[in-house]
Amino acid sequence: MGEEKGGEQKANQEVCVTYLNKMMAASRQLEQLIEENQAEQCLTTLLPMLQNMKKFISEVQELQRNGVYQELTLPDMYDPLTTFMEIFSRGEVIPAAQLILTSLKPRLEDWQQKLTTPPVVGLVFSKDRAMQLDATLHSFYVRCQDPQLVQMKVLYLATNEQLRRQYQALQRDYPEVTFVEEKNFKEQVLTLQNNHQFVLFLVDDNLFVRDFSIQAIIDALNKYPDTLGFSLRLGWNTVYCYTQCCLQKVPPFEDIENGAIMYDWTQAEQDFGYCLEISSSLYRIADLKILLQQLPYDHPNTLESVLSLQQGRFSHLGRLLCNKFTIAFCTPINRVQEICANDFGRIFSYSIEELRDKFSQGYRIDVEKYKNYLPMACHEEVELHFVQRFLKEPQLDCNPGTLVSTKSEVTKVEVINTPKISE
Repeated sequence: MGEEKGGEQKANQEVCVTYLNKMMAASRQLEQLIEENQAEQCLTTLLPMLQNMKKFISEVQELQRNGVYQELTLPDMYDPLTTFMEIFSRGEVIPAAQLILTSLKPRLEDWQQKLTTPPVVGLVFSKDRAMQLDATLHSFYVRCQDPQLVQMKVLYLATNEQLRRQYQALQRDYPEVTFVEEKNFKEQVLTLQNNHQFVLFLVDDNLFVRDFSIQAIIDALNKYPDTLGFSLRLGWNTVYCYTQCCLQKVPPFEDIENGAIMYDWTQAEQDFGYCLEISSSLYRIADLKILLQQLPYDHPNTLESVLSLQQGRFSHLGRLLCNKFTIAFCTPINRVQEICANDFGRIFSYSIEELRDKFSQGYRIDVEKYKNYLPMACHEEVELHFVQRFLKEPQLDCNPGTLVSTKSEVTKVEVINTPKISE
């Protein structure tokens, strides 16, 4: 069912983009014809453009009935179109064409951008941990069945040149990922979400251990609008709270489709009651946008802290979705910040310098060793297994300046397998 629905939405989206492209091509023709004062040719261009606009509106309405592209505000088109018809009915073709260009073309350009942008932005926060970031990205692309629905963006900070070169190596290894050097944290967090519908917050010690489908997660959020988000870290198995060093009660779950479950986070404890977090949860951007604009934060830890203090504002979205078993979890084997005294390394500990040196020697974390791993907690220390992918630190051909680009093109990857959230 999820696969069929996802396929229909993709087909509708492609039709919308086709009509938009036709309308944009017609608008470029109109610019030239207006400049030449060619009223008759303007009329010939306007009529099919209006037909395409009618078909486009119909397709967008169908998408919005399925819960996607709600930000395409069709009523914004109605007043200009009404004015256009009034002018057009008086036989004033050139003024009517000018109205199309001034009132409707900017909206069409904005919608074209939104329709061709993946619905989800994967926002990964990273500092001085290229080795662990590689494991996050590698395991994501191995386990996600439909990665073309996610535009991965890494907001990173490197405190020395060697670590910065290691981020450059990762950009070479993951050309489909946008790497952005941190300058103004809050401003960049907001900007990097532009034109997307959902945000998947991640950190660089995440490991994805189970196959999952982004489309199935989106479908669940659309089907259950009273849910706040989808946690990839929770499940029946997360019976221990690492941050508080205690067992935690698993809440009553409601089974839904595609292997997902749902519960009331307002009545839950520990990790199950911590509904706003940045280490592998997916949210609707529309639900968080105003809050993210208003709250003060300048670091991933302060971002999560201020969000968690606002949970009460989301009681109307009192349920949270997750998979039956954890899809991704954090590995607290080191710490790179002093803002929060997060515990780490009780059993397994790896220093930043140790991992930096192994990265330079061509080693990477072997993510296949953790396939279908079942942690007891959202944060669980594990022994790292390494595989040597390179004989030595790769030589870089790219200009370091390209590392901070925010406009990298996302590589399209074909959807494989069924869109179950996870087995």
